[in-house]
Amino acid sequence: MVISINTILNKTVRKVIFLTVFFILSFLKAGLNSQISEQNINSAALLQQFVGTRAPSMGEAFTAVSDDIYALHYNPAGLVKLNQELGGMYFKDEERNCKYLLVGYGQSFPGIGTLANSLYFYDAGKIVFEDEEENIQTLDFQKDYLYTLGFARKAAKDFSLGINLKLYSSTMRELYFAESYCLDVGAIYDTPLKGLSVGAVLQNLGSPIQYTEEQYPLPNTARFGATYKLMLNTKRLEGNVFTISADVVKSSDSVFRQNFGVECGIKDMLFFRAGYKMGYDNEDYSFGVGLRWYGFQADYGAIMRDLLAMNPISFSWRKTEKKEKEEEKPDEAKKDDLKSVMNVEKPVARNEQSIVTVEEPPTLERDPRIIKKLSEKFIELCAKGNYSEALKTVIKQKEVDPENISWARMAEKLDKVVKIIPSATEEGKIQELIRKTVNGYLAIKGNERIAIMAAKYALQLQPKNQNLNRLCDLMCLEYPGIAEAEVTKPYVTIVEQKVAAALDYIYEGKYEQAIFECDDALSLEENNVTALKRKGSAYYALGKKDLAISNWNKAERISPYDLEIRSFLEKIK
Repeated sequence: MVISINTILNKTVRKVIFLTVFFILSFLKAGLNSQISEQNINSAALLQQFVGTRAPSMGEAFTAVSDDIYALHYNPAGLVKLNQELGGMYFKDEERNCKYLLVGYGQSFPGIGTLANSLYFYDAGKIVFEDEEENIQTLDFQKDYLYTLGFARKAAKDFSLGINLKLYSSTMRELYFAESYCLDVGAIYDTPLKGLSVGAVLQNLGSPIQYTEEQYPLPNTARFGATYKLMLNTKRLEGNVFTISADVVKSSDSVFRQNFGVECGIKDMLFFRAGYKMGYDNEDYSFGVGLRWYGFQADYGAIMRDLLAMNPISFSWRKTEKKEKEEEKPDEAKKDDLKSVMNVEKPVARNEQSIVTVEEPPTLERDPRIIKKLSEKFIELCAKGNYSEALKTVIKQKEVDPENISWARMAEKLDKVVKIIPSATEEGKIQELIRKTVNGYLAIKGNERIAIMAAKYALQLQPKNQNLNRLCDLMCLEYPGIAEAEVTKPYVTIVEQKVAAALDYIYEGKYEQAIFECDDALSLEENNVTALKRKGSAYYALGKKDLAISNWNKAERISPYDLEIRSFLEKIK
């Protein structure tokens, strides 16, 4: 366990050092570029414009928050949090008579990473003028297009890297045309402190934009941010999330700016946001609301500029891991069956109470016999690995026992499992490890540590099995702290690693730790002879001879011709 903690600390230090160096280089780059020219500040306007509705409503403090399609424009490393998302945004700057429109799409590819792209359009309106022949003419003043292609993937379980390639195209007065190519690089690190993430990004590294003869360097921007998400898990506030974030921004005008934002999510359905920006000429306060339903989301923002407000609107659809399910409504036949079971006569008037004609509980929900029967059936189905049928049973259990919130939580967990592995009823080591994983996850037999270890062990045995990969990812996502602590080594299985660690602890005189490692190995392979022998040796060293003999006898029954076990037993006699 000491080795595991040291490994985690070393990894954390390396990632913090990487982000710090990246952050310093980013600001140096932005600072050096600001000395080239101060007249390019307004060139390539779309590269400095806010994107989406959620981010600007939070004061654009989005570097570490980035977790939607608009991460493409704030920190591409955040794209790893997407499964599949389509989004669009529109707003009009009434003061300047400019229109902005964006459409983007992103999708993850298992084992590869997340790929996303967007098209951002800017229209500065029309100008009216009189030509040489005194005719009234109209021209488009300026139209810009920004196409962005981004890719991101996880470099580690808690560390993501992303890169964007951008093509900027601009036409002014329908006469002057310019193009430029640039890129962004970003990183996000989810720290060991649950809910705390930090991120850094360097944006707009590329060729200058040139309309005629004069070139204008792109507005290089460096961002560093941190965010903290507080999950409210009390009974009344369960499902609510409070997010606070802050960014430091250094752009080509040599000015450090600070962005701050908050978001309160209620039941993952209704969102309230606010932001504040320091160091900007016009913008300071911002507000926004959002509504999410069945993967669809609509957002509205109010970005204050002097005494006016810009009101971006965005819509998105996201493929979620967990699809909401409508409660199954009983058909007429089921209603009739229910009435016959309850034996309730139809009331004569609306305000009359139902008349119960037998001495049975008046409602099905209160019958403890049915609750017990369903509970036993659920446990039996899970033990056999029939998760689809177990899910149907637990949904029925929710209807029968609605006041017990544990059934709702169990149904939510089991629904995630069924989407990956509907059943694991066959014989064999892999199927057995799947059952250990799920039973530990559901806390039916085992615990979350066993769930993590069993999932990792199964994936070690079949590394190309995509379902096992997804199951392991689910366990690590549910229990990130345990997943980090249970560090696996290359070229050895987790069982081999455990029994080797047990031997090391025995040599060091740490017998309790040795027993703990052997128990871990035996939770995955109950008939592992090496683990039984070393567990017996640890008990013998502690003076617990009866327990030592018990473990050695079990090992001998599994491997009766093992001379080492025989010598142990003869010695103790």
